Amino acid sequence: MILQVIPRLVRQPILMTLAVLLLNTGTDAAEDARASITLSLSEAMALALQGNPQLQTFDLKQRRLDALALQAALKPNPELSLEVENFAGTGGLGGLDGAEYTLAIGQLFERGGKRQRRADVANLNGELLDWDYESLRLDVMEEVGRLFIRLVAAQEHLDLADQLISVAQQDLVAVQLKVEAGSASPLALSRATVAVATAQLDHESFLAELKTVQLSLAATWGAEEFAFSRAAGHLEGASTPPEADSLIPLLERNPDLARWKTEQARRSADLALARALGAVDVTASGGLRQLSDSDDQALVVGISIPLAVHDRNQGGIRAAEYRLDQVDLDRRSDALSLRTQLRTTHAELSAAYREATTLRDRILPEAEQAMTAADDAYRRGLFSFTDVLAVRYTHYRLQGRLVAALARYHTTVAELERLVAGPLNANASAQEQH
Repeated sequence: MILQVIPRLVRQPILMTLAVLLLNTGTDAAEDARASITLSLSEAMALALQGNPQLQTFDLKQRRLDALALQAALKPNPELSLEVENFAGTGGLGGLDGAEYTLAIGQLFERGGKRQRRADVANLNGELLDWDYESLRLDVMEEVGRLFIRLVAAQEHLDLADQLISVAQQDLVAVQLKVEAGSASPLALSRATVAVATAQLDHESFLAELKTVQLSLAATWGAEEFAFSRAAGHLEGASTPPEADSLIPLLERNPDLARWKTEQARRSADLALARALGAVDVTASGGLRQLSDSDDQALVVGISIPLAVHDRNQGGIRAAEYRLDQVDLDRRSDALSLRTQLRTTHAELSAAYREATTLRDRILPEAEQAMTAADDAYRRGLFSFTDVLAVRYTHYRLQGRLVAALARYHTTVAELERLVAGPLNANASAQEQH
């Protein structure tokens, strides 16, 4: 089923930058038969596009609007009437002897193009639903990307915690031997024991985060369990963000903004319909009259026209005019909100990029050198075990901070790509084809 959805996904540019940065389709060794397959970002998005409960409701919404469009285009039904006169009276009109029967059929003729105006509104409502679907689709893809990033980050935090547990347990054994040999104090043993317990607590915390995100991600495609071993990929590939000003024109692709052209057309159609409703309709009728006393027959015709003395739908027309006048203000408000959101998100992206690159290129290499030097000094008796623990814990925390910074970077990329409804640069589009 995934393969049936992926071609549609590939045609959509949104969030494919994330796929380039995070996608790693290699699978890990299985620990059990059920959880033996890794999940890539593109597969997660395909699953969500196929099974997201909110997206699935749009099929019924579209059918409902199609039904309303069909109803709006129907003509009024003709009306059959039977009229009996001059019966149950007095004298010669008693009973039905003098009754007159009229059988007629009438038809309402709508004026002002009401039927066409109703059809126009119904069709434009369908186009607005298409925009609503596109907005929700992008929201779902952003949510999947954000949760996938959290899942990869939780996995990397968990891997770091496992590494720290392994090193802390090795330290505990080494310190215990030294204490037994009398070359280390019992205080060092206590600190080594605390280090193991602390690393295990971190492991439990990240494991809980992992389970929570797995369930949230599975819910995006309507599942209650995450039936995969892990997310495929790792947080890397942070590239220099484009300038915020270069992204502003791309906001025109955002369906939340692009939909306003259709919204203006729909409100214009609402106004046209309101004006059409102010036009009086004509009901014409014709039939046959039977005269009981003479047994003669005659044709009857009639026409009925309301007198538009009071109600010409003035209030409806004025309300539709106000709603149409409001379009430009609403669109400008949305555009300003999106530009503000883009600039604030871009600032967050730039900050995350600076933090990630500084940690990766400058701070972590120095911390690794410091940790190597501390281990060497400890073996030569120049450092206490407390000093080694401090350096090692600092290095571990810096690694975790790098993972968090990269996760924040990729998350803000996803948010920006949602805002511009596509990749942030042309390079991402080129990489999608590979």
